[in-house]
Amino acid sequence: MDVWAPHVDNPNESSESLIRLKIENTAYLDYSWINVGWQVNPKLYGDDATRLTIIWEKYNSSDNNSTYCYNVMCKPGFVQTNNTIRLGDKFTTISSYGEKGPHFAFPLSVYKDSQTKHWWLEVNKIAVGYWPWQLFSDNKNDTATWVQLGGKVTTTTTNPTMPQMGSGHFPKEGYGKAACIQAIQAYRSMDRKDPEKSLYSSFDTTNPKCYGLKALGNYFYYGGPGGNKSSCE
Repeated sequence: MDVWAPHVDNPNESSESLIRLKIENTAYLDYSWINVGWQVNPKLYGDDATRLTIIWEKYNSSDNNSTYCYNVMCKPGFVQTNNTIRLGDKFTTISSYGEKGPHFAFPLSVYKDSQTKHWWLEVNKIAVGYWPWQLFSDNKNDTATWVQLGGKVTTTTTNPTMPQMGSGHFPKEGYGKAACIQAIQAYRSMDRKDPEKSLYSSFDTTNPKCYGLKALGNYFYYGGPGGNKSSCE
């Protein structure tokens, strides 16, 4: 996943690049999402810096309610075991537009430990910490049923604009100019030995006038400039 600094005009806007895993408890119709990546979120962080961010969310069918938690802001929640990489920290190196760069990317992985059944986060191949399986389910053997990757922006209903996504440029501009997620691998087994080659994949772009997606094998370009809502919708 490469790192950019999309422009966010309004404190109530945010822009992020992320990997999402959906963990379903089919017996009770409950589900959770693990989100990992980077985010520009002035309301959360108080500035427009690009920061390493995780979000876990849980939906309870019994009361039709969703719970969200960023980084290590909730107890119980994500358990950080290595402080050399801290959640919420600014990225000190950001990709520069153009084929000559420089371009900065980092490896990111989420996996379920075969013994403890906890969900672990690796950044730059360093185990940062884990989400206890009890956060998501009553069954420690529940697995991820969906994996999503890409960009996401948020804004308010009253705000007339939509922020940039990725590098702020459309995917058609390609290498060094559009944001990219590459070397994508998914595994069915917890030993992570053999990447799955036959997973079903689909692609979706909302507001295609302002954002786009271009898939090429196990990587894709995404993003766009955003703009006025009336022009994007």
